[in-house]
Amino acid sequence: MSEPLSPELLNKMNAYWRAANYLSVGQIYLQENPLLERPLSMDDIKPRLLGHWGTTPGLNFLYVHLNRIIAKNNVNMIYIIGPGHGGPGLVANTYLEGSYTEIYPHVEQSKDGIRRLFRQFSWPYGIPSHVAPETPGSIHEGGELGYSLSHAYGAALDNPDLIVACVVGDGEAERQVPGVEHEPGDRRGERVATGQHDAQRGELGAAREDEHGKRDGHPPGQPAADAGSAEGDAEDAAFQCACAGICSIK
Repeated sequence: MSEPLSPELLNKMNAYWRAANYLSVGQIYLQENPLLERPLSMDDIKPRLLGHWGTTPGLNFLYVHLNRIIAKNNVNMIYIIGPGHGGPGLVANTYLEGSYTEIYPHVEQSKDGIRRLFRQFSWPYGIPSHVAPETPGSIHEGGELGYSLSHAYGAALDNPDLIVACVVGDGEAERQVPGVEHEPGDRRGERVATGQHDAQRGELGAAREDEHGKRDGHPPGQPAADAGSAEGDAEDAAFQCACAGICSIK
């Protein structure tokens, strides 16, 4: 078993994750005041919002952990996401790591660059709301309820040494066997249980809540989200399984 992630590494990953989350939500909502240097006003908010926040933090969480695995093991890996409205997250991460500015120098890594990054998202003459071809490294747009797993299989079959981390969105999961399934319940203020109707979702939620009021191991009101060590251990185990699968294919 691999060693637990160090507190120093976890703090760095958590800071990166929070920065990616801020850059993501800023793309959805803000047209001015990108660094919140003054109190928000209605003039700072885009008049037309497209996309939703619910899917993005989870995608950013996976991105930072996959980058950790790539850096640690020097592996060839691609990240394919099915949730179409996760587009801001992928743009945010490519901006943070510098590749976005390399391709689009006018979106520089500065306050003005962040303002341009925010304003261009789902904006006339800007960029689409999904992971469009303009996004660095993109081979899959997402949001079409059925293509991410197909593209993931194709990428892996074309490149036997490639590890493909595929996130299947809630819509696609209704008809596919998922790789990593992402169910953005936060966007609707409720949990989403694949293939379940509203009444069944309620039963599932009740079953997950124990006698102490805890849900999924977290006390009421306490967020489950940080760039955690337990998730890192699970991802390391998944990486070892993926490597074993590649060896067996060869």
